[in-house]
Amino acid sequence: MNFSIRNKKLGAWGERQACHYLKQQGYKILHTNWYCRWGELDIVAMKEGRLFFFEVKTREERVLESMTDYKFKNILRSAQLYLKQYGYSFSNFQVDFLGIETKHTPPKLIRIENILEARI
Repeated sequence: MNFSIRNKKLGAWGERQACHYLKQQGYKILHTNWYCRWGELDIVAMKEGRLFFFEVKTREERVLESMTDYKFKNILRSAQLYLKQYGYSFSNFQVDFLGIETKHTPPKLIRIENILEARI
């Protein structure tokens, strides 16, 4: 299996794990892999009237290194487009990061809330 296909399968597995985790935490999943011209929103979910955009990364280790300034910018643009398209408030959302490191048994889930707050 080539590297690209293996990475896509690992990413899809990680997103399924993230959805499972979020459902256990009481989130309602609205969309997965929502695409627009700026990129993709991995998971869009709702909890207690607040809209959440989740960026999911799955790596063997050092998953936090996968987030770049370019990626942050595109997540924000994608989220803004989603909010506009579906008529949600621009003041009642947040973007969280879910990282899964597979070198651990069981895999380690790392969550960072409001990842855009410090960058805007």
